[in-house]
Amino acid sequence: MLNSNPEAKIGSAQHNQSPWIFVELGSRTYYLNSDTKLKGVIEYLKNKDEEWSLIENENGVRNKAVNTSDQKAIEGFYLYKE
Repeated sequence: MLNSNPEAKIGSAQHNQSPWIFVELGSRTYYLNSDTKLKGVIEYLKNKDEEWSLIENENGVRNKAVNTSDQKAIEGFYLYKE
């Protein structure tokens, strides 16, 4: 059953910020953290036709993938380049 709570996380509470889903695109691997929220996934899907870009994560490392036209982070969406 799909949880309709926009604050719900895609992973279980015991996994915190663990990589949860892996995606391979060409020679690059990306992972979606288990603390990604449903509202983040919905926003990501709204932008599905936008190109991906990498922005800096909280530590200043340029590995966070977004698909927003303004290259801003999506709240609750945690997709990173491995």
